[in-house]
Amino acid sequence: MKNILNIDFEFIEKLKAASGYNREGSSLHFPAEALQEEEEQVRFKKQCLEKYKPNYILETGTNKAEFCYLAKLFLPHCRIITFDMESWSGKCVELVNEHFGNEDVTFIQGNTHETFGKFSRGTEIGFAHVDGGHDYATAYSDLQNCDRLNIPYVLVDDYRGIGTVTNAVNTFCEMYPYSQIDQDDESKDLTRGLVLLKRTGEQI
Repeated sequence: MKNILNIDFEFIEKLKAASGYNREGSSLHFPAEALQEEEEQVRFKKQCLEKYKPNYILETGTNKAEFCYLAKLFLPHCRIITFDMESWSGKCVELVNEHFGNEDVTFIQGNTHETFGKFSRGTEIGFAHVDGGHDYATAYSDLQNCDRLNIPYVLVDDYRGIGTVTNAVNTFCEMYPYSQIDQDDESKDLTRGLVLLKRTGEQI
């Protein structure tokens, strides 16, 4: 499979090494057989980022900083604030900044129930990527904080693959002024699933 997304897989290996080859979360190893889902997810993320062109992005669940890498690859101008509990995620962020020759990605370590809850924006955040704790309470709390910051677009990972995330998203959209406007290709039976939420108004 041709690498038409221009991903530097040698650099991805550096991120994996910095994580201690931690197996938690997704890793970009396509092109390879049976990894269609990973490529489809990257294409969908690229589509969302290039459509809305956010200047500032907030992420929960840094992990190996692969989303940070993709965001900077597809939107070189963007700045990112990313949250994770693991110290090695900070090392991965340092590598991303070094790779792109800037300090556009800021890492905040800790539990997002505390760190994200206390975070106040210094500028308008145009897009969020929610892929942190996948228990209901954490996923719902992260979404609530996206609403608190009036983030207009929120991309949630593992929407179809983890029931607690599905329930958190569905309840959030019932209680807050957000609607589901797009998903990655359900027809291809992608088990993890990405869903894009749009802020539609003010909470009643």
